[in-house]
Amino acid sequence: MIRRFLTALILLGMTATAALAQGTKWPERPVRVIVPFAAGGPNDVVARLWVDRLTLALGQQFIVDNRGGASGMIGSEAAARAAPDGYTLLLASSSTLGLVPVVAKVNFDPLKDFTPMARVGDLIQGLAVNPTLKATNVAELVALAKATPGKIAWGTPGSGTGSHLMVVNFNRRAEVDILHVPYRGSADVLNDLIAGHVQVMSDIVVLPHVRAGKLRLLAMVGDDRHPGFPDTPTLAEQGFPHHLLRHLWPGGRVQGHRGQGECRGFGDHEEPRNDPTLPRTGSAAEADGRAGDRQGACRPDRDQP
Repeated sequence: MIRRFLTALILLGMTATAALAQGTKWPERPVRVIVPFAAGGPNDVVARLWVDRLTLALGQQFIVDNRGGASGMIGSEAAARAAPDGYTLLLASSSTLGLVPVVAKVNFDPLKDFTPMARVGDLIQGLAVNPTLKATNVAELVALAKATPGKIAWGTPGSGTGSHLMVVNFNRRAEVDILHVPYRGSADVLNDLIAGHVQVMSDIVVLPHVRAGKLRLLAMVGDDRHPGFPDTPTLAEQGFPHHLLRHLWPGGRVQGHRGQGECRGFGDHEEPRNDPTLPRTGSAAEADGRAGDRQGACRPDRDQP
């Protein structure tokens, strides 16, 4: 079962990757980083933290280009069509390249059109509701959903995403009928959640608004409680272990071989895991200490369950 939401930085083109591995100077001009979701979402937050570090470390500007829509397919397709010269990167969760292509027709091949370069970090989601919903824990949410089938709306960043999968699994395991409402990105869902147009959301972006008192946190979606919310139990603690999400990281690969050169430029600088922004956004990067880790960036997690 997929258990944790991760985000990956992916470099296009085997030719560009081989050049990096052989020590060719890179970058020699600005680099575009496509984020396949709307601004303000978790991918966007992580991208903007990392482009600042990469710009300082590598001496060229890294520019975020938000291409939201169609559950990340629009941005991913734009990245796939870009020249394979190493100057277009895609910051994508594994749902973008792993789940969506399974459930929908896409105009790119996630295995052939992209070369994974580095693992960026873990993002632990929080399951939150609008405060007007009369539920303070997962059991109460289930009871309310059973009493009002089809009346509670759960917003997600799009169909085929990990959040969508979570809604489907939650409905199946709890034997309830919560309405799935797909959006163009997490920021759009968040706005409607706060406004009360949808009642439930599972995402990292809810956490600052929980602290501000605008949302109510029911559970953490992860293996452990979040250090910033120690009194909030996980879904597993509340009887739903199969809803913990984990998106697997692709490790860097160069023509079928793994090596330190594949991560050149991504592991030789200070990671943003200690950035003061991270605890406010709820990222688990600073909690598990693996964001930007060189070995983690170069090692595929294909043996993980």
